[in-house]
Amino acid sequence: MAALSKLSCVIFLSNDTGKTGHKLPLMLQNIMGTPLLAWLTGRLAENGCRRFFLLCPEEFLPQAETCFPTGVSLTCARGEDASDQLHVFLSTAQVEEKDVTVITQPVLLLPKTATADFRNAPVPTRAFAVNRRALMDALDARFSFQDFFAENGKPMTDRDGWYAVTSAEQLADWQAIYNRDTLCRLVKQGVEVWDYHSFHVDPDVFVGKGSVLLPGTILKNGTVIGRNCRIGPNAFLSNAKVDDGAEVNASQVCGAIVGANSTVGPFAHVRPGTVIGRNCRVGDFVEVKNSTIGDDAVIRRLSFVGDSDLGLGVTMGCGTVTANHDPAQTHRTVIGDHAYVECGSRLIAPLTLGKNARVAAGSTVTENVPEDALVTERGQTVLQRDWNKPHKTQK
Repeated sequence: MAALSKLSCVIFLSNDTGKTGHKLPLMLQNIMGTPLLAWLTGRLAENGCRRFFLLCPEEFLPQAETCFPTGVSLTCARGEDASDQLHVFLSTAQVEEKDVTVITQPVLLLPKTATADFRNAPVPTRAFAVNRRALMDALDARFSFQDFFAENGKPMTDRDGWYAVTSAEQLADWQAIYNRDTLCRLVKQGVEVWDYHSFHVDPDVFVGKGSVLLPGTILKNGTVIGRNCRIGPNAFLSNAKVDDGAEVNASQVCGAIVGANSTVGPFAHVRPGTVIGRNCRVGDFVEVKNSTIGDDAVIRRLSFVGDSDLGLGVTMGCGTVTANHDPAQTHRTVIGDHAYVECGSRLIAPLTLGKNARVAAGSTVTENVPEDALVTERGQTVLQRDWNKPHKTQK
């Protein structure tokens, strides 16, 4: 496993779509929703690689660039001077770095749990340990990469945890191994995992010590879970941040923040642009979009809160809706600290409720409400007696 300590890696991402029939190269095919390249670079970074050089067809470069972990140095070859750019990359490596890792075809770098069959001969891949100085000298001579690696490269094998990939279908065979390894690493960090088969976590997800991950949960796209949280069952979090002690139960949180000791769900949907404060309660079947929820707020079941700013300690009763009918979505509903909106109310933006204001149940509020005021806005009751009798007679 000495090859994993190398600080620099060169990756050749070739266009093999004509061979495979897929729209994307094999290196950009997904394992559990994450490209193979992201799994590979994440594994390399975990084991000390801090510098990457990528040679990739221009049409796939935007997707490939997103597959590298934050905090590493990435150089992408552009134009016809790839050899010169690679020479610069190699020459700027640390002096003590004798070898670099060079990957010329799709490969997997698997954890130690996926051990090779040592009864058979090592199976080589197109990932090589290459002497840095020798590669720089060969670049000056405008060499053939294929001939150089055949003569000077030391191929990585299954004994080192490297496996060649020749088709997208093979990726399914490695899915369970990758997922189990990620979960095992979380367990070593003090995370409690209830089910290794129905849970998926991306390689760039962080989960704090003491948190519990329940069955059917999916964590993706750099989601960060704090300490002592409870996630699931059946939760989906993408590009989300959940602070210490919070709970997300059978809900979706995407592009949003859930504050410490807050609870979300079950069956809630927290959409992008939302920031939920500390000690909040977002109840059953609640949807929150592009809103800021102050500390200690409560949003009860079947409510929709969109384009709103709620102050401290606000309570919204069951079935409350904040409506924004502005096509540009610039209007906001602003609710002051400790205001109380009773069940079944509709707040039509732009609208401001002052501190300690109260909205009576079933009201439709279209005008601002001052502090400490009670507002009741209901239509006049119209009662038509015996309106259904003709219908009964016809029957």
